[in-house]
Amino acid sequence: MLLIEELLAAIEELPSDENGDLILQASDFRLDFMKAFLARLLKVESLTLTKASVKTKETPSGNSIAITGSGDLLGYSKLGISIVFDIQDGEVVGTASGTFDPLSTMTLPVLTWIKVGDIVLTTSIRERYELITLAFKANILVQGTGTRIPIEIETQPGSEWRFSMAEGTEQGITPEELVSLLSEHRLDSFIPPSLVSILKGFKINGIEATFDPQRGTVPYFSIGVSVTNGWDIAPRVCLKPGLQLNLTLIEPTNPDPDSRVVVGSVAGIFALGEVKIPIFIGATYGDTASWSFGLQPGHNVILPSFSSLLGLAGGKDFLDRLPSGLRDIPKIKIDTLRVDFDPAKNELTRLSFGIQTTSSWPIIAGYFEMVSFLMEFEITNLTDSSSRTILGEVRSLFLIGSIPILCSIEKTEEDSDWAISGGLPPGVTVGIVQIAVALFEGKIALPKGSPDIFLLGAQYYRHSQSKKL
Repeated sequence: MLLIEELLAAIEELPSDENGDLILQASDFRLDFMKAFLARLLKVESLTLTKASVKTKETPSGNSIAITGSGDLLGYSKLGISIVFDIQDGEVVGTASGTFDPLSTMTLPVLTWIKVGDIVLTTSIRERYELITLAFKANILVQGTGTRIPIEIETQPGSEWRFSMAEGTEQGITPEELVSLLSEHRLDSFIPPSLVSILKGFKINGIEATFDPQRGTVPYFSIGVSVTNGWDIAPRVCLKPGLQLNLTLIEPTNPDPDSRVVVGSVAGIFALGEVKIPIFIGATYGDTASWSFGLQPGHNVILPSFSSLLGLAGGKDFLDRLPSGLRDIPKIKIDTLRVDFDPAKNELTRLSFGIQTTSSWPIIAGYFEMVSFLMEFEITNLTDSSSRTILGEVRSLFLIGSIPILCSIEKTEEDSDWAISGGLPPGVTVGIVQIAVALFEGKIALPKGSPDIFLLGAQYYRHSQSKKL
């Protein structure tokens, strides 16, 4: 006989008293699964269900048994109890659920600023390996208001628990209510005051935390909030309406203040010309707060020209000082992007990026053209043209006929000029005659019968004051 059928037969044979109470007692069952259900899952030798009822029904996977009543469960008293035995993924699963009194509330262990109500606990055991789960569903009761936020709390390996906002839910919330969920940390602890002052239309769309009641620790607590605002970070940098805020507390209950960290980040869309760039903005508070924004991970952005990006570093005076042809290179793919800014002064301070393109850059028209290049730049003191510094490197190929020469243009802190260097790939040779024909288009002719000179693995260097920015 199948286990589920044996369970059904054994439960139907159990007597109930004149009040309709049903007693599930380990000694009344010969089944090891039922004994494990009581001893390992519910941690009792017997369970009394007041005013109990037993119902069975057929499902596509087999019969199921549902027992309902009221009683004590896992140390909690006077719960509405439901016990279900059914078949899931080919094995019997026993699940016990306890619904707390609607007026019952509870302060979460360690997360003492969080109070919950509408509590339902669920615990289950599987036939194979007797695997056990334990979880709670509840609503966070926001202090002093009627706002309720649905959450789920689950056990984790060891003594940790994890709770999160119920998937697919979103709840309108006021700034004051949000602060109460953050252990009374003010919003300007996470994000710049200039942003806090304009925020509106708050909706909480995510909560996640881990806590350990045994150790009394909260390693991580985070809240996600959407707002209707945009944000003008600096001239030429305006985030579109519909920002996402992520506010995180790390070790908020640690008695050592050096271990407690407050982290704020903002995600949004920044329009660079006609191109929409998904970016995140973040800062970690310590002695000082350093704010920056960058391209959201996993996103690719193609810009119509290099000047679209470099326009962040300054106005037309800056673009006019770039090497000839560089600003107009088309189809720029951004790999990395970071822009530091000062929200109090409403200005950008540093720009660094890594890009690539399949377009060419004619450094010396008709003679020296770089193709398929990678570029990394760092530009500081963006707002002060007199103290602005530009460091960077361009790595590319330079073609002599069909022969590629690896080359780079670099500017470092040690050298104020742009240094051009290049070399042949290993094992490749090129002759002087071939160079003359390719570069000078017959304008310079070598004497007839002149011996050709072949370069092997050659390198050359040149410093050009004319390329100085």
